[in-house]
Amino acid sequence: CSQPYVREEELVSQFEDVMNLVALPEDWIENIFKELNSMTWANESRERGQLSEIDSELTLIQAKISRLADLYIEGEMDRADYYARKESLLSEKIALLERRKKVVNTTEKMRFELMREPLTVLQDWISGGAGGDLKKLREFISKVGLNLKLNSRELLWDWISPYCILASRGVYSSWRRGWDSNPRDR
Repeated sequence: CSQPYVREEELVSQFEDVMNLVALPEDWIENIFKELNSMTWANESRERGQLSEIDSELTLIQAKISRLADLYIEGEMDRADYYARKESLLSEKIALLERRKKVVNTTEKMRFELMREPLTVLQDWISGGAGGDLKKLREFISKVGLNLKLNSRELLWDWISPYCILASRGVYSSWRRGWDSNPRDR
C-alpha cells in the first residue's frame, strides 16, 4: 500500500463524522416508522379483504360444482351439458386461484421491509453508534458503503443506496433554513 499510515482512532473518528452526516433525527425516523406501519396495516387490510372475497367466490363455485354433479347423477342433465358447465366452472376456479396467489405473493410486503432496513441501520447508529466496538463499526461500514479506500489519510468509499441520497444532501439542519417549505408566488 502506498498510502501513509493512519491510526485506528483517526479512521474511527472519520467514519463517525461521515455517519453523522447521513444520520436523520430520531423523531424523523420514528415518524417514518409510524407511517410505514400504517401503510403496512392498510396493505394487509386490503389483502385480507381481497382474499376474503376470493375465498367466498371459490366456495360459491365449489357449491355450484357439487350441485352440478348432483343434477348429473340424478339424471336431470345430459353428459355433454354437464361437462361443458363443469369445464366452465373449473376454469373460473383456476382463474380465482391464480388471482389469490397473486394477492398473497404481492411485492408490497417486500417493499415495506426494504424501506425499513436503512432506517433501522440509522436508528441503530443514532442509539449507540459503534460504541468503540470495531466489529459493530465494521458491520455499519458494510451496510452503508463499499469500495473503501484511503487517500492521503482520508477514508473514502462509495455509498450504497439510499445512503448516497442522504450523504449528498448535507447536514439536515441546514435544509432550507429560514425558507418556506412550500414557497408560493405572492
